[in-house]
Amino acid sequence: MVADKTKSHTHEREHAHRQEADFKRLARRNKLFGLWAAKELGYDGEAADAYARDVIYSDLDEPGEDDMFRKVTADFERHGKKVSRDTLMQKLAESMHKAEAEK
Repeated sequence: MVADKTKSHTHEREHAHRQEADFKRLARRNKLFGLWAAKELGYDGEAADAYARDVIYSDLDEPGEDDMFRKVTADFERHGKKVSRDTLMQKLAESMHKAEAEK
């Protein structure tokens, strides 16, 4: 019985650790993506960091990346720039690759 409880607690801790690591990796991906978009929009320094934070928070609105893509697309349009969904998906994938490499 004690062994079962210990095994269960170990499994729960491992699961919680994986979830936390996944959340951090996605947040890092979103920050890198936001920094790319900030650069494209002409932001640097503090303004770029603030924009990247806004991108991170925008991804918390709903599951998936659509909320983040809508924000970045709207910001590009406000700056008179166009960006395709394919480009956004490519940059997001590149950002994920970098975030995973930074583990």
